[in-house]
Amino acid sequence: MNDNWLEIADILQLNVQNDSTESIYQHDIESCFRILGWKKQNNTLQSQVTLNYGNCNTLRPDIVLHKDNNAVLPIEIKRPGIHHTERQAEQLVSYMRHLKLNVGLFIGHNIQLYYDYPGDRDKPISILTAELQGCDSNGQILCDLLHFDKFDLLELEEFCKSKYLQIENKKKLLQSIAEYLSPANAEKNIKDLIINKFTEDGFDKNIIAEEINNITINVGQFNKINHERQDRHVYTTKKIVHKEIESQSTHSGKAKFSLDGSDYVGIGSFVLKVVKQYVHDHPNVTFKELTDAFPPEISANNKQGLVRPLAYIEDEYEGKKTVFFTKPNEIIRLHDQTEVIVYNQWGNNGTCERRFQRFLEYVEKDLKYHIYSK
Repeated sequence: MNDNWLEIADILQLNVQNDSTESIYQHDIESCFRILGWKKQNNTLQSQVTLNYGNCNTLRPDIVLHKDNNAVLPIEIKRPGIHHTERQAEQLVSYMRHLKLNVGLFIGHNIQLYYDYPGDRDKPISILTAELQGCDSNGQILCDLLHFDKFDLLELEEFCKSKYLQIENKKKLLQSIAEYLSPANAEKNIKDLIINKFTEDGFDKNIIAEEINNITINVGQFNKINHERQDRHVYTTKKIVHKEIESQSTHSGKAKFSLDGSDYVGIGSFVLKVVKQYVHDHPNVTFKELTDAFPPEISANNKQGLVRPLAYIEDEYEGKKTVFFTKPNEIIRLHDQTEVIVYNQWGNNGTCERRFQRFLEYVEKDLKYHIYSK
């Protein structure tokens, strides 16, 4: 099976390097599933399936795998050069729910296995990610799980359930650790550990306690998300961001942000910097893909949106002062020469602060960027 993953990873990685279109990528993905034994000729692999719901509504999964004449796995595909967002994964969720399946596959710049825990009202979550590299052990696991000859939907669901429970247990552990080391509890809890340790070593407990009271203990939190080990830092980083926004007047110029730990800028300029960085990281991004990556709901103004074509202000403002960055060095030019502008009115009230917090969380969680703040 390992040879299968090496070949599949090689095929898909070429699509990432070539920034292939979604249609070309899907064609190669279908070839990868044929390596695992799924075939169009016997209808075990069906592409662009039309699913009817309601009176006149339809869904069109990119691929649906079938075994024993039953749908067993919906697959959503996105262009490999664009980092996908949770918003895009919602399409896969709709296919899973419609087909009454608890498992689905999302393939973009990596492969993610989604699981919908029965009885849980929350949306399905990604429980396994395989990067498109031959050495990725998760890719080898997926090849074993999804090989046609050995495929068993119940076994796949049991695997997903086990991974889901591990994730939930880890989440509870991180929450417990964060509470244990919170500013209100950390010093006392650590001092108690020290007292217990040296009491067990034979020292007098009262003397230890007296000396410990002369010690000040500060517990710091990591202020940068390490996305290679994201599960270890998301909770505390999020708390730090909240703390800084709540404790500072974020629009007074005191709170500043950076993507690389240098060149800290204020809120509006930071939003512009993030969009510029995304375009730099995705040189072939189209305007449609850019608006998918930066949807209106993460802007300070849903109606205006976060990104617009430069022509928008010519139509809407006609020489009046705009609410977008429009200086020559602020306008972003895409590879097809489309000129893009970024919304710059983040206000000085609580509503805007909450919306900026939402923007930060989206950039961290969905776009996978590091954020520094001071």
